[in-house]
Amino acid sequence: ASMERVSKASDKIVESEIKLSQVTELKTATNDMKAAIGKGSWKGSITDYLKKSVGYGDDKIASFKQQFNRVSMKELTDSLPPGAASENDVTLVQKGFPDADADPKTILSFLDSIDRIERAKIRYNSAKVQFVSENKYEGKASSEFQVDGITVKKGQTLNQFIREHKDSIYGGGDVEELTYNPTTGEWE
Repeated sequence: ASMERVSKASDKIVESEIKLSQVTELKTATNDMKAAIGKGSWKGSITDYLKKSVGYGDDKIASFKQQFNRVSMKELTDSLPPGAASENDVTLVQKGFPDADADPKTILSFLDSIDRIERAKIRYNSAKVQFVSENKYEGKASSEFQVDGITVKKGQTLNQFIREHKDSIYGGGDVEELTYNPTTGEWE
């Protein structure tokens, strides 16, 4: 059973790494589009930019959007480890991929939120793999041991350990708090 838990956590790490790769690709394209807009050499949607300037076909664009499609709040929060994401990140991601005519700042805010959440999932699942590999299950630690250089106390469960050390595990202070501006309709 412990090997199955380790395997599932490892699979989740791979899933998050794939999403991060896609996020990085889209962030690069969006930043390029933002620069082109700044130079006055582009006026159009992200979809048009991806097609004309980056050479993406409709299938690849549809795949990106499907990957980041609206996720139910329950599905999103159930997949997040304790303390992994800000409320703003969760809200922004739950809205789904921005409309094709969204400005680069809105698209980048969305992608940054996905990036932070997926990185938190990787860190959590990595800690889980180490914890379960050492302890054989997620329950109370039978002895003291290390996870990412942090001591797990005897009797501490995985979730207690994560909550106590979330800043160290998730990178502490790495989450940029955004505020929604109803006047502009953007996260700032």
